[in-house]
Amino acid sequence: MAASRRAPCGQRASRPQRAAGRGRRLGSPISRTYWHVILCRSRTIVAARRRIAHGPADRFVAELPALADAVSTLPPCAEYRHGAQVFLRPRSLDALFAATAQLPDALLLAGGTDLGLRVSKYREALPAVISVEGVEELRRIKTQRGALEIGGAVTYTAALPHLDRHFPSFGALVRRIGSRQIRNLGTIAGNLATASPIGDTIPCLIALDATVTLASRAGERILPVEEFVTGYRRTALAAGEVISAIRIPLLGAGEEFAGYKLCKRFDQDISTVIAAFRLERQGGKVARLRAAYGGVAPRAMRAASLEAAARGRPWAPAWLADIEDLLARDFVPITDHRGGAAYRMRAAAGLLRRFQLETSLAEAMRVEAL
Repeated sequence: MAASRRAPCGQRASRPQRAAGRGRRLGSPISRTYWHVILCRSRTIVAARRRIAHGPADRFVAELPALADAVSTLPPCAEYRHGAQVFLRPRSLDALFAATAQLPDALLLAGGTDLGLRVSKYREALPAVISVEGVEELRRIKTQRGALEIGGAVTYTAALPHLDRHFPSFGALVRRIGSRQIRNLGTIAGNLATASPIGDTIPCLIALDATVTLASRAGERILPVEEFVTGYRRTALAAGEVISAIRIPLLGAGEEFAGYKLCKRFDQDISTVIAAFRLERQGGKVARLRAAYGGVAPRAMRAASLEAAARGRPWAPAWLADIEDLLARDFVPITDHRGGAAYRMRAAAGLLRRFQLETSLAEAMRVEAL
């Protein structure tokens, strides 16, 4: 591989190089996804990929079936202890509530894509962890009463077919979250619970007017997602509560939705700005616009001034001249290594202009499809 030329770090291979790699074996979507995982910061060209693909057989691949058989015979365990550390893996909601009562200060683990960094990167010894991954009631997905309901332990990968069906733009954005391995473990509920000011899925959920169901031994309560996130890395989750489901209302007739993610790399990068819009038009005018942003405030939130100004106006570029001023009433972004405050505001405005253009064309055109 050292003898092969490669694209500069963080850049994609050129269009001819990508076209050359679209053969059945190396160019399939799955194949390209795996290479995004392995070479996310240094994308090799097709020649290097082929050299590896035709190399000697890996002995670990040959040993994998026997290893999988051996592991499959191990009985499932609901409790692990090591010194002062304890890990519980309940299999039902009742068992989960019993576990949280037994260990009220324990950390809840869904996919571990964030929490795991505290161990792997910062070498923390977590005293108590309760996994929700095995709770059957939290792994359900259903569409009923005009909404898509996603359980609290449903992974990105499991949710994707349903997002693709009802909210294709949301599905496309989720595919840019981490790698395939991350999406196989990470959950939308976990992303919501971290309350990141970026929180890739949170602006989409807010724009879509989603609600979150919080369950405990005392019962359930339902909050709008925008009320669940109360500040920077803060939520309304009370002691003993877990996220049991996220409910997303389906789009009505004439409604449109789009989510946008801006980052330095297209794949596998933390966002600089996230924007999501849900639009309802009547007679060419805005009946309702929900606009939510991440990366421009301490938490993901709606652009209330923008929404109010849009109501009743023709859905045309003319009124968009005041976008920056309207956004400045609600957001005061910071400057960090991912982007300056001025850039974030221009990007936030530009994404709404892009949404207006795409929804006004006879056939919506997205840059990613070119």
